[in-house]
Amino acid sequence: MRKFTILGLSIIFVAEPALACEEEQKDLQLVIERVVQVRRGVEVWARVVTRGQVPVILEKSARGDAWVLHSLKVEQRERAGRWISVGPIGDQPPLSVMELKPGQSLSTMVTLVDPYPFPKEGNPVPIRGPLRVKVPYFASEKEWRAYRAAVIRAVRTQGKLPKDPPVAVSEPFEIPPNK
Repeated sequence: MRKFTILGLSIIFVAEPALACEEEQKDLQLVIERVVQVRRGVEVWARVVTRGQVPVILEKSARGDAWVLHSLKVEQRERAGRWISVGPIGDQPPLSVMELKPGQSLSTMVTLVDPYPFPKEGNPVPIRGPLRVKVPYFASEKEWRAYRAAVIRAVRTQGKLPKDPPVAVSEPFEIPPNK
């Protein structure tokens, strides 16, 4: 489930905390390659690897001259055990997707602002471990288009959002201490 937050004129999607075991494709793997503290945040480098026999569709958006995974999110475990989103923030679904064929992989980096400035409730959230990375995927471009259309329709009508697509989830990880 997702919640809409109005920030200026932008509509922001914030993932709800995961309370139950999420649907996860065993053949799509998220591997954390590197985690680095930077001046005002954290850089998380992740690799998405397909291990199955069929391709998967991932949402993409342009960042400068490169394509990045649009829907990649980082979550932090609260003391109560719930996972909360700590970024990055994504606007409406992107206009394009990429196909990751069997055996292919894609590395990407996401920078998180520390503290995370847009919590669901309360003050900014300091980024501390354990963390995990999630990325939704689709079985086909047709499935993605139907999901995107349902999200846009829900935004326009303030209706109910569609069921979230399946996600691949990394193993939990920690931020290494500064050296």
